[in-house]
Amino acid sequence: MFSIITIAITGVLLLYLGFLKNRWIYISVAITGLITALALSVFSWNSLETSFSNMLIIDNYAIAFNSVMIFATILIFLLAPHYFKGIEKNVPEIYALLMFSLAGACMVTSFDNLTMLFIGIETMSIPLYILAGSKKFSIRSNEASFKYFIFSSLATAIFLLGITLVYGMVGSFHVGDISNYFTITKEIPSILKVGIVLLVISFGFKIAAVPFHFWAPDVYEGSPTLITAFMATVVKIAGFAAFYKLLSTCFILVPDSWHHLILGLSVLSLIIGNLAAIKQKDVKRMLAYSSISHTGFMLFAILSFNSFSASSLLYYSFAYALSTIAAFGVLMVVKNHMSADGSVQAFEGLAKKNPILAIVMTISMLSMAGIPITAGFFAKYYIFVSAIQGGWLWIVIIGILAALVGVAYYLKLIIAMFAKTSETEKIVTSPLYITSLLVATVLILIAGVLPNLIISLI
Repeated sequence: MFSIITIAITGVLLLYLGFLKNRWIYISVAITGLITALALSVFSWNSLETSFSNMLIIDNYAIAFNSVMIFATILIFLLAPHYFKGIEKNVPEIYALLMFSLAGACMVTSFDNLTMLFIGIETMSIPLYILAGSKKFSIRSNEASFKYFIFSSLATAIFLLGITLVYGMVGSFHVGDISNYFTITKEIPSILKVGIVLLVISFGFKIAAVPFHFWAPDVYEGSPTLITAFMATVVKIAGFAAFYKLLSTCFILVPDSWHHLILGLSVLSLIIGNLAAIKQKDVKRMLAYSSISHTGFMLFAILSFNSFSASSLLYYSFAYALSTIAAFGVLMVVKNHMSADGSVQAFEGLAKKNPILAIVMTISMLSMAGIPITAGFFAKYYIFVSAIQGGWLWIVIIGILAALVGVAYYLKLIIAMFAKTSETEKIVTSPLYITSLLVATVLILIAGVLPNLIISLI
């Protein structure tokens, strides 16, 4: 709980520091607040804390996912000074909004009441409506903000209707009461099943699962790249952590109400996400469809629901966050160097322009593809093991085939960096920027060699 408060206070403090002109003060305050929040989160391990009349519960599950999201945000903030170089207006406000969104994300993973889940989702989402359109004079950024607002509002309306139907039948918003209802009730009313389906659909929008994914490519492409990195990592992880917790604690006894729907979302996300990514020439859009395919893999943990599925979801979230932040970090530099050109062609000869950036991008692509000695390999391995233990062998086969398809578009980018040449000048970045990318890259390799450091946490 103290970590969430620390994040929120840091956001408010950044707003009050907006009159200062030294951008290093903003980033120093933000990083200090995030490190403090991470320390408070880690130090509360193995403790059980409830707040707001048991509406919020901080257990090891919430602490683990919150720590991953806070650490991911630290890496994103380390990229921010270079990204906002030359921009003086509204930078502290952008940092503050990111902090408020992170605070909401931590609330989402810690809910013990559907009302608190709704509050957390809205606290996480509302700042992103503004951040997606923070490039005021960009038509694509304005379009991304509008689309994100419209479709998120639709998902929120569906979510509210879902919890209304659940409350109408159960008589409580509390997770424990909902679980107890299914324990003592043999015949589940149809209206309650409709409520569960609506909740699943609303989360399908939030995690960009096919067929509720259509907003994601345009929003990811149009939003500022730094904000896209935050959406693709922190927001997605929070959505999955809450989705898993909601189904495993409230509706685990009525799998017939949602199992087939989750199965369809997973298979469609794997197939459409990967096939669409192959056709993309813009790297940012390719990463958006890649994120949709990763949604399909992460849904395996929700399908299986066994003692290993939560751990596999945590490990996949950690590996995915590191790889995605590293990839978007390199993309930011290349887009800036090539005058906002984010096509695959812009990466040609990157190995000669800046070998470090090329190595970082290569390792992140290999990790996303699930190549051994990277964290992505064990991420897919553990998620497959969890699915097999849950009796979903045939969907694992589909996942393996989808992963092989994914290798094609990841290798396309690697080939462009190393096998092709370009006559443009070398790319120079700041030491802080390179350090943050190297930290993410090294952790990808460490987690790939020593997976037990993460997989054994919960």
